[in-house]
Amino acid sequence: MKQTLIPTFAIASALGLSACAMTPAGVTDAAAPGPSVGAPLHTGTPLVATLSGPAVPNRQGDQDGNGQFALWADSSLNRVCYSLGVGMIDNATSAAVHRGGPGERGPVVVPLRTPTPRQSEGCVDSVDPTLVRDLIANPNNYYVHVLTTTYPNGAIRAQLMREENVR
Repeated sequence: MKQTLIPTFAIASALGLSACAMTPAGVTDAAAPGPSVGAPLHTGTPLVATLSGPAVPNRQGDQDGNGQFALWADSSLNRVCYSLGVGMIDNATSAAVHRGGPGERGPVVVPLRTPTPRQSEGCVDSVDPTLVRDLIANPNNYYVHVLTTTYPNGAIRAQLMREENVR
């Protein structure tokens, strides 16, 4: 069932707040191997994305699907923290950050918790330092992608960008 999302949490986090309280560091979610629940603060360089179905290559996504994504890439900690909200799509089956430019398909570089039912957040520790630096330097070379059963090749997608490009 599709539901509308009012993605204020991700926008507020990305645009106004570079730090917010999280659960203690090192807590891991067994449902998504790799990402930990978080650290005391979101630190690092904020990157954002506004997801849509038409952004999926060949317009094969959910045409009324939408979402908001905020990511903090911290090269001093080799950590990536994120907040993802989705709307107007069926229940998500997976979500990830991929390497690839606009219209390209590429490999997963940062796994994300599947939004259940409409949002997810967390941190991924021990990220390759080269990847963290490249996310910061070249965010448009990466995209966030959310899949559903109906759209197994992608329901919604967006290229990452620096948050200052949003204002």
